[in-house]
Amino acid sequence: MLKLVDQGKLDLDTPLSSYLPKPYVPDERVGKITARLVLSHRTGFPNWRGDDGSLPIYFSPGERFSYSGEGYIYRKRGRADRRETAGRLYGRSGFQAVGDDEQQLCVETEL
Repeated sequence: MLKLVDQGKLDLDTPLSSYLPKPYVPDERVGKITARLVLSHRTGFPNWRGDDGSLPIYFSPGERFSYSGEGYIYRKRGRADRRETAGRLYGRSGFQAVGDDEQQLCVETEL
């Protein structure tokens, strides 16, 4: 993530919602979540979303610490360069990314 900061592609203190075309969750507090808050586990999100797919914000972002894997999923959604990063990581091995979201960001290769 800090490479993205160095490259000017990500600002640690810009709300992640500004990198997305639509709100991630229907809670206005999501607009306060930054990459810095994700890294410090202060998003307000639970560790993982519920079985029904809901993702509540339990407390105001930045208010306190609570480990959250969902925060990292949210941060990845805002990265426009996921395919580029996957290409750098796997391209040297003959692999390539086959999708753009966290469900599809896997690799394949021709044998």
